[in-house]
Amino acid sequence: MSKKPLHIELLYLDGSTCRRCASVRDVLGAALEALGPTFDALGLEPQLRETHITSAAQARAAGFELSPTIRLDGHDIAPARHSSSCSDCDALCGCSAVEGEPFACRSWHDAQGRPLDVPTTAVVVDALLRALYADRDASAAATQPVAEAARVARFFAARDEREERESCCAPSCCS
Repeated sequence: MSKKPLHIELLYLDGSTCRRCASVRDVLGAALEALGPTFDALGLEPQLRETHITSAAQARAAGFELSPTIRLDGHDIAPARHSSSCSDCDALCGCSAVEGEPFACRSWHDAQGRPLDVPTTAVVVDALLRALYADRDASAAATQPVAEAARVARFFAARDEREERESCCAPSCCS
């Protein structure tokens, strides 16, 4: 019997410098491994795709609002959006220097409601199972775009401005 594909996507701004994004990738892998027997019993075949968001246009097209994001069949597994300052991504975009406010990435909450910069495997397992059995109509209503979309645009605008500032010369002198 063939298994039904279960589309899981990890979207992130930076997978090499940002420890939060890299750690979430590792935790997601551990969660998928832990859920392997459950998926087998349900006749599901998880298919993981990683998407490195490299521009504001790509972020808009993907409906990407907060880094990192894990989606199950196109739905954010953590529709309650929490964020906290991310020094790694802030260093990449220079938001603190450009705008005076540090860049914030997704944060998670454990079963006791404590905030976590990086979720535990148990938090991701729980979120995946909740998303798997969620009422999709209610989930879709909860995931409508919110102010976080501006956060991603801010990342790219500040990064581009910082890169321009740090280039060998001002754009006006090279034209």
